[in-house]
Amino acid sequence: MSHFQPWQSWSPAKRNIFGLPTWDYCPLPLANKKTNFLKQKSTKEPISYWCSWYAFGEKISEKIILEQASLLNKSKLKIDYILIDDGWTKWGDWHKVDEEKFPSGIGALSKKLAQKNFKTGLWLAPFLADKKSRLFKEHPEYFLRSKSGKLVNGFKSFPFFDSLLHPRFLLDFNKKEVKQFVFESLDQMMRKWNISLLKLDFLYAPYFNPHLKNADEATKQVQELLIYLKTQHPQVFTIACGCSFSDAANLADAIRISKDISAPPPMPKIFRKIFYEHRAQVLFAKLKHKSMWKGCLADPDVRIFDLENKKSEAIFEKLSESKDFLQGFGDQLKK
Repeated sequence: MSHFQPWQSWSPAKRNIFGLPTWDYCPLPLANKKTNFLKQKSTKEPISYWCSWYAFGEKISEKIILEQASLLNKSKLKIDYILIDDGWTKWGDWHKVDEEKFPSGIGALSKKLAQKNFKTGLWLAPFLADKKSRLFKEHPEYFLRSKSGKLVNGFKSFPFFDSLLHPRFLLDFNKKEVKQFVFESLDQMMRKWNISLLKLDFLYAPYFNPHLKNADEATKQVQELLIYLKTQHPQVFTIACGCSFSDAANLADAIRISKDISAPPPMPKIFRKIFYEHRAQVLFAKLKHKSMWKGCLADPDVRIFDLENKKSEAIFEKLSESKDFLQGFGDQLKK
């Protein structure tokens, strides 16, 4: 191809000569050729949110979330949503919360956050699950397997390291019972837990199903999920992350347009800062491809004031002036 177009949220503005990491490039033919089933663009306004990931990583708890909410109320930041990122449950157990971390449950926590004038957001990776999850123990038949009978890792990165990293396995979304499980988990989040924001992550995962012949089959799965949310829960604000741009158009309210802006603790701050500055430049280069996320608001990930220099500050200041970008924040607030 003479002109490279980024495939999904994390794809770079220019193609890497080695085609790595794997998740940056579509493994199936005919990517982004099919249009979505609903043409109506989201009419929702951009939101502002605080995300737990870059401050605490997976080491979150009910106590930490409430402490940060109280400190946010005392800060100068204008925040609509508290986004509880990865760490609230094991991947796949989207219907169960880690009761040691969140003893009151997500629904009770949402009520407490509402008392502080915040809406509650929740992160999940709907197509993937951990082998250590309760879901795997109770329903191993929900998991996709290769022709040789092995579980299919949908958490692709570098071929040499995929087996060393903690794999996340693909659910077989073609099975009625799997689809029902995912949809019922989502229903519970909105109807019982009062979730108002969903960050749907790793939506590229169905493209790594070895049984699919082309990208259109993966597109159908991703869009079926987004259509369900848009039709059954139109009030919830959805952010598609790690998602094919064409899959999310007019279906998700916003789409992440670049890679994670940094790494969470326990990575030392000096390395997180270098990471942040580099990723801010990657984000800036991605802005030349605005036509790719036509039909959605843009989520540039979060701003972390503690890691900024003048260049990254200028990039995020420019983004804050646009009416098409979400405003995310990721600092750990301290007393």
